[in-house]
Amino acid sequence: MSGEGRRAYFCGKEYLPLVRNSLENTAMTTVRKTQLDDRIVDLDRQLVLATAWQESCRRQYVVRQRKLVPLRSTTPARLN
Repeated sequence: MSGEGRRAYFCGKEYLPLVRNSLENTAMTTVRKTQLDDRIVDLDRQLVLATAWQESCRRQYVVRQRKLVPLRSTTPARLN
């Protein structure tokens, strides 16, 4: 139950390619609207994908004793 190799589906289609296509389409629409310099278009596309992956917190669970356990964020103790 490690989660490795599992694929997520949405409406019968693999989820990650759907998200990637959506992000790439949005990035290209933004490039066209803002007339972004051709020299940085590919970098922009890569940054959009990397940022989305990082910010999505895709892995929001851990496996403990063969069960999925949600991750919990901790808040620092108040100093005053």
